[in-house]
Amino acid sequence: MKPTYGVVVFLAVANIQVTSALQWTSALDLPANVTVHACTGDNVTLPWKYETEGAEHAIDVEWLYQAEGQVEELIASNVRGNFFVTPTAKQHLQFVPNAGLELMHVTQADSGAYILNVNINLHGSVTVYSQRVVLEVSNFEKEINFSGSPDVYVTGAPANTDGQLHVQLMPSAVQDNVTGEWHVMLSCGTFSSLGQPPVSVLWTTPDNVTVSSSYYGNAGSYILIIDNPVATGEYSCRLEQTPSAMCLPAQSLLHNGASIHVDGVETRLSVLEGQLVALQNENAELRSELGEQRKENENTTAVLEGRLTAMQQENTVLKSNLRNVTEKVSEITHYILNKSALDVCDSMTGRHNLNNQPFSTYDHDNDAYSGVNCASQHHGAWWYNYCTWSNLNGLYTHNSNDRDWKYVVWHEWNHDARSFKRAEMKIRLRA
Repeated sequence: MKPTYGVVVFLAVANIQVTSALQWTSALDLPANVTVHACTGDNVTLPWKYETEGAEHAIDVEWLYQAEGQVEELIASNVRGNFFVTPTAKQHLQFVPNAGLELMHVTQADSGAYILNVNINLHGSVTVYSQRVVLEVSNFEKEINFSGSPDVYVTGAPANTDGQLHVQLMPSAVQDNVTGEWHVMLSCGTFSSLGQPPVSVLWTTPDNVTVSSSYYGNAGSYILIIDNPVATGEYSCRLEQTPSAMCLPAQSLLHNGASIHVDGVETRLSVLEGQLVALQNENAELRSELGEQRKENENTTAVLEGRLTAMQQENTVLKSNLRNVTEKVSEITHYILNKSALDVCDSMTGRHNLNNQPFSTYDHDNDAYSGVNCASQHHGAWWYNYCTWSNLNGLYTHNSNDRDWKYVVWHEWNHDARSFKRAEMKIRLRA
């Protein structure tokens, strides 16, 4: 049979009645709150029926239809025993005495509310009695015939790619993100449509325990995650007997279900393989992260080395500038001497104390001897006070017996002005 587009119909009945002798007799034929499931192509009957008493008589009967979000519109009426269908009505309608309707081959376009109004005349006073049924419709593929009644669900059947269920062991184990435990999985499908309401799949374990599917996968199959340790034996899947499953043709192979033998040892190997692959992937990720970290470290090192080089260059410039400033300051202050007291043979103290004395040359006379240029007189460059008892920058003579203050003299060593053969002086800048 060629599939047709079907519907899901939900009918909810409301009874609006004014106190009177009119009685709704159709309610006696239907259990309260009954729900009947039907499949696409059904003829849905709304078995409204009433009885009047005494002088009451029906003027006419009206049936109205209201689509969701729209205003009510008249679709049929019965006046003096004559049944009329409004030309604008989309439904295929037939009259069911004495106030019922039959909707032929319901489709999604039939969704909405159906209202019955019975206008009763009693001694010239008109009273309206109403019934209301709500149909909620969804569209699906289905094949089946069913005779309906109020409170009906018109259901779409599921569809499979080749008309039968297939069960298989998934090739890879998966890890639970919460527990971290690894599991093997079974799939049952493959569905191209789940019908409406959606069909579900039940599983039977080797222990003959029935369990629900874990979830519905994106590939059109229901998935069962098997608890550890995996039991060896037959696992089977079948459609749960929902309204959509009951819409399947009796000859449909989807009724048969499917089964598979699962070996607990093989599944353990699958779990170990999954763990190995996960470790390999994690190792590859760590190697990649390590490589990125090394690159980042190299970049950071290069940046720091560049900054260090720049700081060293800047430090060299600062030292040079400081030296220039120091020299300039020293030049301005004439290289004032700051000395500590010597333990012995101090020729820079006493009457010729040179501490805090500026440096003198023949062209820069900074000594304390007024009217005398000690540097010129002693042929040296030195810290002179009233001239000096020391003159280590004086003239050098080959004759150690020569006595004159112009020679290399250190008076407190030999208490005269004989020249030294050699003198060494070390000077450092003040802190």
